[in-house]
Amino acid sequence: MNNIKWQQVSVAVLIEDRARILTVKRSEKETFLPGLYEIPGGKVNHGEAPEEAVMREVLEETGLEIKDIELISVRSYLSKAAAQHNVELVYSARLASDSSKLTLSDAHDAFLWVSRSEVQQLNLPDGDPIKIILVHWFDNLYSRQDSSHHS
Repeated sequence: MNNIKWQQVSVAVLIEDRARILTVKRSEKETFLPGLYEIPGGKVNHGEAPEEAVMREVLEETGLEIKDIELISVRSYLSKAAAQHNVELVYSARLASDSSKLTLSDAHDAFLWVSRSEVQQLNLPDGDPIKIILVHWFDNLYSRQDSSHHS
């Protein structure tokens, strides 16, 4: 193995609809993390704006259109035996198309719209970044709603 090191920028998005977040299950045919639930997203192409990548990835993976795209988190980690540095931009968005039009790509074989209480059903290990992001999102969502009701 040579010592080439590289960076990869990727995006992921929490698509919210009626206090639920869309999760998609990786196909069993996928070589990386087969059968695990994740949120839609993928790599940012060279020269592509991250917000455009979010919209493109969601359309490719689910057939859905999104709006109100907002950056909520950034994470950085090493993979491929520390040769690849990944920077993942995590966004929130709302549906711009009817959720009944959801059509999964070949990379995924199931989907679930999850509420805060259903995050455990995804069977993600404790410490999993997607699980942490989902729980954090819902906890912040409820605190935002609570504060708006008391103002």
